[in-house]
Amino acid sequence: MSKKIGFKIYIFLIFIFLVITGCASETVIKEDETITPSSAEEDSGNNELPKNIIVNGDFSNPDLGDWDLFLGGDGDAIIEVTDGELFVDVINGGNERWHVQLRQLNRLIKKGAKYVVSFDARAVEPRRIESQVGKNSEPWTEYSEEGVFEITTDMQTYTYEFVMTHESDLEGRFLIDFGRSDSDVYIDNVFVWQKTPGEEPSSVPEEEVISEDIPEPAQGEWVLIWNDEFDGTEINLDDWSFNIGTGNNGWGNNELQYYTDRPENVRIEDNILVIEARKENYEDSEYTSARIKTEDKQSWAYGKIEARIKLPQGKGIWPAFWMLGESINTINWPYCGEIDVMEMIGGGSNDSICHGTIHWDKDGWTYTGGNTTLSSGIFADDYHIFSIEWDKGAIRWFLDGKQYHAENITHEHQSELHDSFFIILNCAIGGNWPGSPSQSTVFPQKMYIDWIRVYQKVESV
Repeated sequence: MSKKIGFKIYIFLIFIFLVITGCASETVIKEDETITPSSAEEDSGNNELPKNIIVNGDFSNPDLGDWDLFLGGDGDAIIEVTDGELFVDVINGGNERWHVQLRQLNRLIKKGAKYVVSFDARAVEPRRIESQVGKNSEPWTEYSEEGVFEITTDMQTYTYEFVMTHESDLEGRFLIDFGRSDSDVYIDNVFVWQKTPGEEPSSVPEEEVISEDIPEPAQGEWVLIWNDEFDGTEINLDDWSFNIGTGNNGWGNNELQYYTDRPENVRIEDNILVIEARKENYEDSEYTSARIKTEDKQSWAYGKIEARIKLPQGKGIWPAFWMLGESINTINWPYCGEIDVMEMIGGGSNDSICHGTIHWDKDGWTYTGGNTTLSSGIFADDYHIFSIEWDKGAIRWFLDGKQYHAENITHEHQSELHDSFFIILNCAIGGNWPGSPSQSTVFPQKMYIDWIRVYQKVESV
């Protein structure tokens, strides 16, 4: 054996020793090294960890499933599955990287866990793409460093790793940005793999969820002070008016619908208020729907506000029963405050989850809330009663009479949550939170409101 060969073997043995003892340096983002889920699993030695939190990462389901394409600014693109790969046809990349964004929402990211992100990609012309994992809300919170990659015309695997340092998140967002370039891209074999254990998210107790230091409810009996049973044939314009159009930047959320007051979109039918979301070309929009409100007609500070509603369903469908402060036209949002009695973002398991949230200003937009899940079925199966009980100390959320969340509103920075609010009922399509409808979303979708009622305690009337 020559000295040169012996030296190579010696170096090789040192390298193996470093890898085994963990002394070898770890590359977080590296384009020429593939970290596959199988190799990462072998490295961790824990076969019980989930192999991939991404659904349909190999695009074996041509209907895309949980995948969503978000378009912002001037961004325009189309996605479709071709020969087992996702083809991202970038028509206009826009001015920002996020103006064309492929994403999956509502991914469980656990505090303390290490994750491996891996995907295959090739471009029609060489270009840059960026990938990240973060919080699915504004302001954007990064859980991972940006994975920035220069994509070639050859299919290659790109990877990065990160450790979740924030609290566990049931609604994390995985994304790949294709903005700032019009070069088309093919994507395949997307993995977000949990490599090490992490903290389980705080669970929702069966009886109720109570936030810290919730004051006792105000005393007194509830008295009905306003209601609409929708018993007539026409919407009562003494109580209700309509938002028309697309608002500012899709009502501030990049929503896709054009709101109208046409009977095709909003009407009373068999003593039920019907809000119908339709897929149709109207006023340069691809969808229409309705948003009905009591602004400047009926408003309240404190009370029990509830409605019996049967919700629509499907990816990209976003029904809501909510309230805004009457001061919105003078001080704008979020300074006016917002109380979401019920929101649902449709599609898959989301069709069985409703959310209750408050928004206000605390040196910028701040929000908090909770959610609950049906024990069986989805909200499109039957009517349910969505309620809040709101007093000077707290707001409590109920589903079918059962409390599932509460928030203390006695803090000095929450003063707007003690002003008069008006009611809004609407069904949005697309937007930052639910994403766009998929090929599986069926239209029209209808939101049925049987009645809406407002109560106040005796001493408040």
